[in-house]
Amino acid sequence: MQKLIGITFVGVLLLTASGCSNRAKAEKVVEEMLSILQQFNDTLASVKDKDSAKAAASKLDQLGQQIKALAEKNKDLKITKDDEKYLEEKFKPKFDEIGKTLSQTAMKAGLASMGEPTFMKAIQNFGASAQEAQNIMKANEK
Repeated sequence: MQKLIGITFVGVLLLTASGCSNRAKAEKVVEEMLSILQQFNDTLASVKDKDSAKAAASKLDQLGQQIKALAEKNKDLKITKDDEKYLEEKFKPKFDEIGKTLSQTAMKAGLASMGEPTFMKAIQNFGASAQEAQNIMKANEK
């Protein structure tokens, strides 16, 4: 889970790296990404057993779609190196914090789900969506 958060943070920076200053919009993108990750964490925290894991699966799939949509919508957003540094200084602690929380929450949810297949697949799909979002962002960097 920590790796997922790291990928997501790096992806957001790649999404917004190099170009003319567009700091305010970039901040909104990062804040939206943090919101999605918080919702992901909250959804994982709602898992107490197999039934709640199954219920959480559709929300996790929705959040994965939101990550991809956010990347696609903002793939042309550019910022300066100074703005990139500003964003990293401002948001890295928040990404680190949610990453730590998510790691713990995911472990608890995984155990509580007792391996419920729909839930486990949704977790994998979310990770794949985050990776796909990063790929969209990297493609724009070239």
